[in-house]
Amino acid sequence: MEPSITGAATPKNTGTKTVDEESEIKLKAIFDSSRIPIYLLVKKLEVLAFNKSAADFIRTTYKKKLALGDCIMDYTDPKMFKQFTKYFAYALSGRSIKREWMLMPVPFMPAGKKPLLSR
Repeated sequence: MEPSITGAATPKNTGTKTVDEESEIKLKAIFDSSRIPIYLLVKKLEVLAFNKSAADFIRTTYKKKLALGDCIMDYTDPKMFKQFTKYFAYALSGRSIKREWMLMPVPFMPAGKKPLLSR
């Protein structure tokens, strides 16, 4: 089952596709073509959707296949749980959050790569 993104626009008949369908197609194209790993999560921190970059990252880093319903905390450094859940709750309340941190502990970093937090 391939992840999908659903638009929130009010349907309007524009020929054969609704505004929702056209919006979903455009958003999915951006989502799928991004080189940045993107994860869409539900309140319980389960993966609702993800792009190819996210799947590649998890496969390369953890040697696991990312699947819908996975708990994102399984791929998050335990030292970051408290901060992650705090900002996740802020985002769910409608606040704009701009944070970047590692999902994995430093020992998982590929040789020659520096962790994002040390740059």
